[in-house]
Amino acid sequence: MQENRFIELLAKKKSKEMSLLELRELSQMIDSNPEFAAFAQSIEELYKTNLFDHNQQFEQKYIDSHWQKFQERIGDSATGNSPQNKSKKIYSILKIAAVAASIILIIGTAFFYNYSDTKINKFSKQLVSTTTNKGSKTKIVLPDSSIVVLNADSKLSYGPDFNVKTRNVQLTGEAFFEVSHNAAMPFVIHTDKADVKVLGTVFNVRYYPEESIFETTLIKGKVEVIPAEKSAKKVILKPMEKYTIAKPEDINTKIFREEIKIPEADLTQVTTIHDSIISETAWTQNHLSFVNKPLVEIAAELERQFNIQVVFKTNQSKSFHYTVYLDNYSLEEALKALKSLKKFDYSLNNNILIID
Repeated sequence: MQENRFIELLAKKKSKEMSLLELRELSQMIDSNPEFAAFAQSIEELYKTNLFDHNQQFEQKYIDSHWQKFQERIGDSATGNSPQNKSKKIYSILKIAAVAASIILIIGTAFFYNYSDTKINKFSKQLVSTTTNKGSKTKIVLPDSSIVVLNADSKLSYGPDFNVKTRNVQLTGEAFFEVSHNAAMPFVIHTDKADVKVLGTVFNVRYYPEESIFETTLIKGKVEVIPAEKSAKKVILKPMEKYTIAKPEDINTKIFREEIKIPEADLTQVTTIHDSIISETAWTQNHLSFVNKPLVEIAAELERQFNIQVVFKTNQSKSFHYTVYLDNYSLEEALKALKSLKKFDYSLNNNILIID
């Protein structure tokens, strides 16, 4: 069943035993299923509390009990498997994901089938989500009158208590925020890499899981960046500053590991380009802007913006770096501009771009 697979993948992610294909599979599940998204968000929230003692030993009878309820709900109870065999299934997964998996597996059975506590239920089936496909963007007005521009291949979600008790949203991808001021109720953007806490301000947040690179760009106001890594320090940004978090060992794509050298945490000034346009937010005006970016990273952005697939025939051109600004561009214009700066060959057929 899909629920089984989702819980197993989430457990693998928490135990850092996930392949790139599994990461993509998990991201697709979360993007396509609000209930999965709610549970993933709840796990992130719970991991930030002291609710779990990571040295806790879960008793066999506790696991057996929840596994039996889980299997009965998904219709697997008719398979003839004994409780002991079902328990072995759990422990085979626990060997992969260790304590993180045991936490997620046990809570996962409860969450999907109404045995969870109130903390897990705070992101319920009433989750409100907006998703953009590749090649599209959208503008959202939230219940607190905050404005969000959602970039291509992105998702923004929030619970039914938004602007009632909290102003928490979950982001995957990239979004530009104009947050309404409310000192009594901070606005918090959650991602797997870091949270961004604000009162009222204008800023950009980017986190695509397949890149494993988190960026926050502050235009005006003040934001606090709270890394998911507990040993990392919180950072308060000033206007026109950008904060980047990237751990190369977390990036499963070999090309990113070898070709893109990014510090684990880096505070820099934003880049101003043509007519005072800020490079990091140029996408909100349908512009493309890259500052010293490798072609492999530019290709990933072209995939999102034009809903195409990019294939590199060789590794030679992947590390070509470009600084380029494109206004009211088409895909063909973008490719010609890049090629004029540093030569490479390409062909485009049936939405597949082949770069040689």
